Amino acid sequence: MKRVLLILLAVLAIIAVVVYAGAMLLAPLFRYGPRVDIDAPAILVLDLQGRVVEQAPPDFFSAEMEGAHHQMHDLRLALERAAHDDRIAGVHLRVGAPGYGWAKAEDLREALAEFRASGKFVYAFTSITDELGYYVALSADSLFLLPNSGVEMNGFRVETPFVQQMFEKVGVEPQVEAIGVYKSAADMFRRTNMSEPDREATRAILDGIYGRFVGAVTEARGVDRERLQASLDEGVYLSRDLKALGLVDGELQDAEVRRRAVARALDAAPEDLSPADVETHLVDIRDYVATLPAGPRNAEGTIGLVYAIGAITSGESGYDPVFGRTIGAETMKRLLAEVAEDGALDAVVLRVDSPGGDAIASEEIWGAVGELQRAVPVVVSMGDVAASGGYYMAAGADAIVASPSTLTGSIGVFGVLFNASDLYDKVGIDWDVLETNPAADFPTSTRPLSEEERAIFRGLIEHTYRTFLGRVAEGRGMSEAEVDAVAQGRVWSGADAADRGLVDRVGGLEAALVAAKEAAGLDPDAPVTLHVYPRRESLFDRMRDAMVLRQLSGARAGAPSARESAVVYALGDLVRGLSGFAVALRHDPGRAIAALPWVPEIR
Repeated sequence: MKRVLLILLAVLAIIAVVVYAGAMLLAPLFRYGPRVDIDAPAILVLDLQGRVVEQAPPDFFSAEMEGAHHQMHDLRLALERAAHDDRIAGVHLRVGAPGYGWAKAEDLREALAEFRASGKFVYAFTSITDELGYYVALSADSLFLLPNSGVEMNGFRVETPFVQQMFEKVGVEPQVEAIGVYKSAADMFRRTNMSEPDREATRAILDGIYGRFVGAVTEARGVDRERLQASLDEGVYLSRDLKALGLVDGELQDAEVRRRAVARALDAAPEDLSPADVETHLVDIRDYVATLPAGPRNAEGTIGLVYAIGAITSGESGYDPVFGRTIGAETMKRLLAEVAEDGALDAVVLRVDSPGGDAIASEEIWGAVGELQRAVPVVVSMGDVAASGGYYMAAGADAIVASPSTLTGSIGVFGVLFNASDLYDKVGIDWDVLETNPAADFPTSTRPLSEEERAIFRGLIEHTYRTFLGRVAEGRGMSEAEVDAVAQGRVWSGADAADRGLVDRVGGLEAALVAAKEAAGLDPDAPVTLHVYPRRESLFDRMRDAMVLRQLSGARAGAPSARESAVVYALGDLVRGLSGFAVALRHDPGRAIAALPWVPEIR
């Protein structure tokens, strides 16, 4: 009996250990579950400090590595439902250093405007931000700034990196062929500054965003346009100067802004509310999303929402800790085939946020989109960037919708072969080659290209460009000559692309959903259920990833030093800028690349 009791106690102890370990592993998986009840009237707290992505990666490991603070899908859904939720009286918008681009900012402004149109209010607060964060904050009824802080308001710039001298110093010669006078991805390898065509295209994008920004400020704040532009020429940085210009409503601490928002909801005096009273009526937008039902009860149709985010590669999708997310052609083809088999769908919106990448992989995804169209209409919605290969995959859709500031187009191709013979000489490496045919050692990094090989290389790149033109011409109902006139690798804003026939409508995801409903024969205002792809990984896989992540995070204890943080920040800016370079390094030598030269951060 005693032995049985000991065995029983041992079993119970093992169970307790397993349960405890499981709880520790599972805790991160459910941290976004609902934790609070909504005490009406409530204020929805939307904190935009940190990175905002279209949709987090479906696997837990990649999602944790990416470290996004919000998903745009969640924010849109929350604001849309909150506009009709009697429990929600308003939004407290906190704006910090933006972790999103201009197209996402336009989507956020549209969602906040629709929320306000329902008769509810938005109070915004910011400590330190720039024009992009301020652009979103303009959506609020009232905008307050932290006392003695500031907003960087001094116009916009684009900084473009060039790596020619770096290769010269190490003894590597980039042998580049590019089709399209604006295909400046190749310029980073062979120039030290912007070409005139590149400067022209970039200036047009920069001026377009500047014009929309100034227009939004003058409309929202009622300030004089000439005075605003003169102030931007000099630079506005201090909170007192922003207040004097009428760009903010006042200087307040964040806690006081929250108190005023809750007081308005309760129709009470702010000074009568204690901190506990205020806290009771605040609900984090992530908690709110977790409490929402999957879809409207009176849905009249079902739309598939498919996300394609990252640089385009062959093989499987993944997450690179240095270069970020990738769209693998094999993964994307399987995903689109799965979507096509969803018999409940009336149409599909393909949300693209990609600077492009491998041209052959882009062709494969283009074909998979065509197969999906055999089942349902497909509308493409473009995020911050859908250019080059990102446009390639979208070209055949039934309709294309882009935000005014989306970076798109860049219909062009380049290829690069690295001649490292000087580097090999410097480090003392000799090569001896045996071959069965004279052309067997093409391509190679051990010697420069011959004139005959360069002609072959250029022919391969030009063939890919002509294929790209043909795909766009077929999808857009244009001649190849008409496409070529607006192609040549030129990057367009969404607004300019619409003027040139590359985009059907200007608008955000909501506009794309309307287009999808119309394509499906539904009323544009009809409520619909969304089936979102890719689906999240299974609970078992998430548990596995959580265990691996915990082991990795435990391998190096302690926070990074200031020097380490500075290096990571600087390298991150460089890597994010060199998208074309990254794609060139990621693929086999000589492979045709349809990618933006860089993903410009317009600040």
